[in-house]
Amino acid sequence: MSYTFGPFFICFIMTLLLTGYLHFILHISTAFQRQLMKFSFIGILLILVRMLIPLNFPFTYSIYSYHLLPELLQFTTEPIADSNITIQDSIMTIWIAITCVLLIKFIIQYARLCHYISSFYITNDESWSWLFDLCRKNYSRPLNIAIIKKPISPAIIGLFKPTLILPDIESFSNEELEYICLHEIAHYKQHHLWISFFMEIICCVHWWNPVMKYFKTDYALFLELSNDFYLIRSHPNFNTLDYAGLIIKTAKNITSKSSTPFYNSMHFVIKNTPALTTRIKHIINYKQRKSTTRTIYSISCCIFLCISIISAIFLVPEVSYRKISPAQNDGTTQITKENSFIVKTENKYLIYVDQKYFASVSSIPDELHDIPVYSTEEVRHKAIVDCSYR
Repeated sequence: MSYTFGPFFICFIMTLLLTGYLHFILHISTAFQRQLMKFSFIGILLILVRMLIPLNFPFTYSIYSYHLLPELLQFTTEPIADSNITIQDSIMTIWIAITCVLLIKFIIQYARLCHYISSFYITNDESWSWLFDLCRKNYSRPLNIAIIKKPISPAIIGLFKPTLILPDIESFSNEELEYICLHEIAHYKQHHLWISFFMEIICCVHWWNPVMKYFKTDYALFLELSNDFYLIRSHPNFNTLDYAGLIIKTAKNITSKSSTPFYNSMHFVIKNTPALTTRIKHIINYKQRKSTTRTIYSISCCIFLCISIISAIFLVPEVSYRKISPAQNDGTTQITKENSFIVKTENKYLIYVDQKYFASVSSIPDELHDIPVYSTEEVRHKAIVDCSYR
């Protein structure tokens, strides 16, 4: 295995394409294909996880670039102030450092939020027993209920024990409260809170990736729509018009005033006008229908997604900084086993031609497999070249 920027490059391109594709399906397409979109989001998450491991594995296949990638990435191999530290190493160090800071910040914010909400817990006494009974219809295990009289969206939080967060309930009817409890408890039962937690960690790690902002927003919308349709299918007498009206009513209450942010929670309403409009459109137009055309379309999309995901995980573009060719008198550099050798360092291979440094690669190209390979210690011992250069 060798360290390389290749996985970053291919995964970033694939993530960009798939995020754009999913945004199109969510906001422009009239049909909400839950299983297809679920598969798509899982695929993107796998690609994002692959980006976290910038290594070439035995199962990956390298594709060498001699023009585009060298122009983009050649500066990253340069040492800093004649040291053994390259710009590439510095970039990785900065990335890891900021990631650790963001992860620590997220954990602290989540802990503070749990402490803040605990002061608003209500007890299951005579005055609030009706509300606990309403929740118990859909969730038999113990749960906490917090009522915060601020312009916030109803939400649910808690990975192991759920806490239902409600605003001033006097503004809701009993039927509306039942819809809210159904929605939030369904989030917990479908493990959406764990998915949201994992998404927050991914965003902390991919803080440099501009695509993550749009992917996170669309994924939150997907979870809300998935939950909405789960409730519609599970309850035959579910009134979609009343439900859509409740969403709009709640959105008006929280968009006109500032609200308290809840980290790693599932909200009844997202404070995002395009997402809210898309959600209402899909709820009102929801129909359970199947057709041959939609089936063929879904299969075609699945094939495209499979090819994209497999390409991002198993194909790795590699940089070849100089043109490598057999010994010919055509102006190109001649690399043969008689005039060249390769030095293997901790995370790359250094190519020397005529006792001079020529290029560095993360893995040995097929056309150079007959070139002698030495370790750094062997080179120093044999005094072939001064390896302090890199």
